[in-house]
Amino acid sequence: MKRTLAILTFYLFSSQELNAQHKHLSLAVNHTGICIGNSAATNGFRLNLWDRQVRKVNGINLSFRSKARIINGISTGILISSDTVCNGIKIGGLASFSEHSNGLSVGGLAAGGSEVNGICIGGGVILAEKIKGVGISCVIIADTLQGIFVGLHGLFSRENMGYLNGVSFSLFVSRLEELKGVNVAALTNIHNQHGVTMGLYNYTDELYGIQFGLWNVAKNKKHFKKLPFINFNFRKRSSHQ
Repeated sequence: MKRTLAILTFYLFSSQELNAQHKHLSLAVNHTGICIGNSAATNGFRLNLWDRQVRKVNGINLSFRSKARIINGISTGILISSDTVCNGIKIGGLASFSEHSNGLSVGGLAAGGSEVNGICIGGGVILAEKIKGVGISCVIIADTLQGIFVGLHGLFSRENMGYLNGVSFSLFVSRLEELKGVNVAALTNIHNQHGVTMGLYNYTDELYGIQFGLWNVAKNKKHFKKLPFINFNFRKRSSHQ
């Protein structure tokens, strides 16, 4: 009996890929179960040091660098999580990035990617092309922001490209190309404002809404471009046109 169990155990744990990229040991049937090493595809729990050429993981992936084409479940990179597509929870000790993230993305220092849908939290900075959902970090830099965002030190969109559609809060500065919603910061600098800003100093080139602050500047108004406490304009035609 003991000999049979020993043979069976040896057989199960010796199920491994022999090519250089995907050596691993697995307690699994048809890639479903527990895998230790750089397997190309896993359903279940996967433990590895440094991911290379991983196709797909359904379940939990734990690695110093988690990097797979597709992860459905939990992706945990002790240093970095940089999967192409992650559907679920994505955690990187230092950084968490992906081309497409759907769910929760957390990075100790930085987080983001090409497209983030859900909740994105970066200890220092969020860098993204598009975020749809909730973003929380010291600094947020993105082309498109849709949802609720807290950039404690600053919130920025790239010039001539980005916009905020939603609500944002920053203790210091918000610099946006276009606003559709509500923006709160000590200093707001917005090229095209459709909505409400609140701060100590508010500046916009095109105002179609309301500014609340100690000093408010709306360059497109014909009269009263600069006012204390409140400034507003609801005319759709700019005075420059």
